[in-house]
Amino acid sequence: MLGIIVQLAVSWLIIWLCEKKHLGVLGFFPTKHRLLYFAIFLLVTAIFCTSGYILRMYFGKEEWILNPNISSLLILSGVWWNIKSVLFEELIFRGVLLYILIKKAGPAIAIAISSIAFGIYHWFSMEIFGNVIQMIVIFFVTGAMGLLLAY
Repeated sequence: MLGIIVQLAVSWLIIWLCEKKHLGVLGFFPTKHRLLYFAIFLLVTAIFCTSGYILRMYFGKEEWILNPNISSLLILSGVWWNIKSVLFEELIFRGVLLYILIKKAGPAIAIAISSIAFGIYHWFSMEIFGNVIQMIVIFFVTGAMGLLLAY
């Protein structure tokens, strides 16, 4: 929890120093349009993930079994970890960095730099720095996702 507070404070400080604005410029307050897009994207993602699992079980003859060590605490800690990591990535790469770069360098350059930084960041978060083949694959996969999300 402290990490999120520090991250919000640092993000606010960067935006304040560069633009003399507050975190509201990053779109913290949802609009009806954003909530609708969020719901649609969540539904489409759930359909694709479910389809992927079903296809892997059918064609790959994979089996799905419930983890015998599953607990409410394990599920909640997994959900909390995902919220923290996504919040961090969004605030940094599609929040503060993208917002400031759009103002300073224009949208195309801002999106490119944000995507490149996102791809490089995952070398370290996935602890693959030094494995060149994995670094190239991760850079292109996460960089492309960063490009899509920034766009």
